[in-house]
Amino acid sequence: MLNTKNQAGKIEQSAGRRDALNLPPVDVNRRYDIPTACAYLGISRVRLYAKLKAAEIRPLKDGGRTFIPGSEIVRLSTIADLALHC
Repeated sequence: MLNTKNQAGKIEQSAGRRDALNLPPVDVNRRYDIPTACAYLGISRVRLYAKLKAAEIRPLKDGGRTFIPGSEIVRLSTIADLALHC
């Protein structure tokens, strides 16, 4: 957690992740870094890596960096939406 001071001088804690409400719509033709993919999916970094290890998400690798395709984010979001409506 990050500690920051607000305008009144009080210390506030934030999770240090991107606010999912301010993210633009997912572009299926784009790749996303891990923190951004976590924000879109609403899951933690640890949980995302667990899904990668279990082969539930197909990553893209570029050198030592890992990216999540927008199509995977949409696929996982759609599965989660369908599960809520059953």
